[in-house]
Amino acid sequence: MGRRYYTLLVREKASEPWGIHFGDYDRECVEAEREDITAYPAVSGYHKRDTRIIRTGDTQAEIDAGVRALNEERGNYNPVAVNKAIESSNRAGRKISGAEAKAIHALLKGRH
Repeated sequence: MGRRYYTLLVREKASEPWGIHFGDYDRECVEAEREDITAYPAVSGYHKRDTRIIRTGDTQAEIDAGVRALNEERGNYNPVAVNKAIESSNRAGRKISGAEAKAIHALLKGRH
């Protein structure tokens, strides 16, 4: 692995894959960029929940592998679709509690 490199990743929506926004050898610099783009979400379109900072080596291949691993970690899990299914179930009479919904999300994310 080359020198430590920090990359700010962003996504448009929770169901979208992560993409590279900015990178630097200094984590504080990357954190400052994150603060800049999330300070006014109405302008930038980014909320802090839609950002991640990853640490990899400084080659493009290492950075790409880090982004790919994060996107693959999500698998086919789509939190928006899960929430819609839970809401639909609740409307149909099968009430799913908050604790049950949280457990469903955790299971689908692979954190069981």
